[in-house]
Amino acid sequence: MNYTFRNCTNNDIEFILNLKELCLKWYIEKIYGWDKEVQRQKTV
Repeated sequence: MNYTFRNCTNNDIEFILNLKELCLKWYIEKIYGWDKEVQRQKTV
């Protein structure tokens, strides 16, 4: 399997936010509390 890299674009933001929620929500929620809008601001 071959992989390639590319720069992120604004079209990738929703995917990144969904990935962050799926993978990190549990940890963030335990430490800071999960606020989807705050996470969006920190990601963008």
